[in-house]
Amino acid sequence: RSKNGAMEALSPTARARRESLFASHAAGGWWLMPPAPDGHCFVEGHDPFSFAAPAVGLMLAFAVARRMLGRAGVAVGRAVRGQGADQVDWSRFGDVSYFTVCHLALSALFVGAIGGEALGWMADTGVLWEYEQPRLSAGLYGYYVIELAFTGESCVHMLLSLAADSSSRDVPMLIHHAATLLVMLAALRAGFVRVGAAVLFIHDATDLPIDATRLCQSLGWTRSLYASVLATLASWAALRLYAFPRYVVASALLDTTHYLEVFDFVGLKVISVAYTLYVLPLLFLVALHYYWFGLIVLKAGRQLGLLPSGEKKRKAA
Repeated sequence: RSKNGAMEALSPTARARRESLFASHAAGGWWLMPPAPDGHCFVEGHDPFSFAAPAVGLMLAFAVARRMLGRAGVAVGRAVRGQGADQVDWSRFGDVSYFTVCHLALSALFVGAIGGEALGWMADTGVLWEYEQPRLSAGLYGYYVIELAFTGESCVHMLLSLAADSSSRDVPMLIHHAATLLVMLAALRAGFVRVGAAVLFIHDATDLPIDATRLCQSLGWTRSLYASVLATLASWAALRLYAFPRYVVASALLDTTHYLEVFDFVGLKVISVAYTLYVLPLLFLVALHYYWFGLIVLKAGRQLGLLPSGEKKRKAA
């Protein structure tokens, strides 16, 4: 962009909104985040609070679905497993069955409802971080509401599980879902819904083969287990290790310099703080992805018999 390119490209409506932010900031109305419904980008017709009511309603639907899908998964699993069924943690199996269906449905929803839009984001990643962005499509709005409900219900369910049993193994997953929900809400409040949707799809699509691996392991399906392990490695390499840094993180680093001009009235220190709050979590996620991928490779190597298991190492010692 040229020095004044960012301002010249804005529509009269976006310029008026920016001038309103300038006036409210000068009057001491805000420091880091403009008052709602404004955010760090101008999305036509965007009101972050309009997501609340439908998301809360859908949380109840997900709570019912968790119970129904969990029971159905256990019933099918017991019938399929047959001999050795007493060796399976069926409570955990029911939870994994629920998450498998949800991750599959959410990934399919993304592809079907906003897959075409997402291809446009990949072709020009700068659109993810434009100050002026078009109105959210019905598909994108619906997808984000459903994701909010799914993640919110998961957090509530795990909190209740911990309240009932402080030794529950849900603590790591609760931290994961709580962090996801925080990122989703921050993206929603700031207006970067497209960035949030892209991150959510990448995680849902790569969680799916992990769910399949756990189910196959519990059911004793050796060949399917090997296939799901390979699918996990392939999906993580393609989406978390390549697509996420290439299309999301790189664009956050390279396609956001116009905000120095759009928000020049807040000062460089405030812009630096906001920039850090956006970029640092994304970089941290990249580091976690590579770390987790290393752990998955080690575990996959043991499951496929390419690496010695921990038990064999102990016997050798």
